[in-house]
Amino acid sequence: QSRNPDGSWKPLTEDFRESTYKNYFWMVPYNIAGLIEIIGGKAAAEKRLDEFFTRLDAGYNDAWFASGNEPSFHIPWIYNWVGTPYKAQEIINRVLNEQYSSKIDGLPGNDDLGTMGAWYVFACIGLYPEIPGIGGFTVNTPIFSSVKVHLKKGDIVIKGGSEKNIYIKSMKLNGKPYDNTWIDWDQLNNGGTIDFATSAKPDVKWGTKVIPPSFP
Repeated sequence: QSRNPDGSWKPLTEDFRESTYKNYFWMVPYNIAGLIEIIGGKAAAEKRLDEFFTRLDAGYNDAWFASGNEPSFHIPWIYNWVGTPYKAQEIINRVLNEQYSSKIDGLPGNDDLGTMGAWYVFACIGLYPEIPGIGGFTVNTPIFSSVKVHLKKGDIVIKGGSEKNIYIKSMKLNGKPYDNTWIDWDQLNNGGTIDFATSAKPDVKWGTKVIPPSFP
């Protein structure tokens, strides 16, 4: 928040660039859990997110989610930290279907050397690098029945995604049940297999037992 020359605070509507206070508010990726705690806990954060996602097409001065600009990219996955990962799965699917298309203007914003396209790819394979500089991914429902990511030490194979059954019912990592919305890089560095079972109805219990990490 900016100050006037006399030291008084300017309104929260002033001096933000390419986004708004309500978007930049969530840009604490290293300590999402701490941010949630300081604003009153998971219920308060969930309510704030629900209101924020009323629309998905914010311009630079609009106070809702901006699918088309980087300051907002990570926000849908914050539901994984709140304990309602099914809402992350729902919002991400909405963005993919409502904001992206194969038309000539099928991106919701300036691709900025491929950033918009990279967001789309990560969202489609169900793994997103939520915390810059920290090896690992937070999870959403992939849209492909099978994906193979080639890495130097081994492939990551992702199975069981769906465009219609957008909610995660269960998940296995390397053949073992995995009820967590965060996968550490050490678990995938040498390759691995992620198996999803999906559903058309939200599973409000899956992925709620373990809250993803923070790195304050």
